[in-house]
Amino acid sequence: MSYAFTNAFMIDGMGESQPDTTVLIKDGRIEKVGSGLPIPKDYQEIDLKGKTLMPGLIDLHIHVGILSGPEAWMDKAHFPSGRKALVAAARAKAALLGGVTTLRDVGAEDGIALALKEAIELGQVPGSRIVAAGSVIVMTGGHAYQLAWEADGPEELLRAIRQNLKDGADLIKICQSEGLPFPEYTMEELKVIVDECHMRGKKVAVHVETEPGMGMAVEAGADTIEHGFYPSDETLAMMAEKGTYWVPTITINRRMRQEEHTEESYVAAIRQAFKQKGLIGSEAERKLDYLRECFTAFPERFAKGLELGVKIVTGTDGPRAKGYAGELGVPMDSVRNEIIKFVDWGMDPMQALMAGTSLAAEAMDMGDRLGSIQEGMTADLIVIDGNPLEDIESIEEVVMVMKEGCFAKKG
Repeated sequence: MSYAFTNAFMIDGMGESQPDTTVLIKDGRIEKVGSGLPIPKDYQEIDLKGKTLMPGLIDLHIHVGILSGPEAWMDKAHFPSGRKALVAAARAKAALLGGVTTLRDVGAEDGIALALKEAIELGQVPGSRIVAAGSVIVMTGGHAYQLAWEADGPEELLRAIRQNLKDGADLIKICQSEGLPFPEYTMEELKVIVDECHMRGKKVAVHVETEPGMGMAVEAGADTIEHGFYPSDETLAMMAEKGTYWVPTITINRRMRQEEHTEESYVAAIRQAFKQKGLIGSEAERKLDYLRECFTAFPERFAKGLELGVKIVTGTDGPRAKGYAGELGVPMDSVRNEIIKFVDWGMDPMQALMAGTSLAAEAMDMGDRLGSIQEGMTADLIVIDGNPLEDIESIEEVVMVMKEGCFAKKG
């Protein structure tokens, strides 16, 4: 089926907008863009007067196949792979219906994200396009070791990377810290990881929450920094200079720290994490104070990164479930909320929309086919009832979703 969107207020994803626009869709691609274009007789016309047409949204930090909470992480018998796969498929469908046409999965167990990616590509199940990292790689006992491939030293790291790529991973994800003020991998190990991945044409995403691990990851050549609550001025400047992308995951961290936990329960959870790492007494309390400082400073650090020109892009770290695995978790389309938070924290609306479209596509080396409305691009499009440049919260009003020229949702 070929389509003609007419009378649209178009936001192209690259920083430009245009009223009264016609966009022609044919064979899953954007055929023509302009004003007053003639409509071929065999095209279905869709009048978007009063609505906004823009590229489909991209979430660069998602875990479709992970059920949240320590019960799900540790109790494999009651949370088997089959159940996780079913939940993952439901999540991918929910994301697409919410306007998120591409998900970058940065870590799943049992090959679930890789299998779901293939099933979606083959049309066996509906869902957002998936770009998958496969198994997360961590040091022995490192962050999320219960879900990850533990590897130490060059030899083990190379084997882990190569096996992930053999299994079909599109990128490699590692963990470098979990909110503690010391790194997990050494600089030597980080360079082994980055060099191997870049030699094979693959990106490296690094989970890192604090310094000095964040600066080390950037210096080593990481492509995207995941979270990064408390970067130094020097690290932010280095990110701007090197073109490192920052995925701050504001949405999940505000939910976890402010909505789902009381201060008392959060502090207790952090103390338990410290205890597992042998940190007790005054040393643990000193590091807990450091974490409080990190989260308090997060909005100011975001603003500093924006000022310095760091490439900030959208990712939610969803879904996370209250009640652990009993729900689907944080809504799979919450990248829209991330865009709203970006504006709350100082981005202008056009910048924030680019962060969730063209810039996010660029972070995956997919900017030549995703993230913008241009002739020849993949027809991943959403229709908003309103104008998000005037009211960013109207981004929540997704009334149509098109992926590769086919409607997933048609209001």
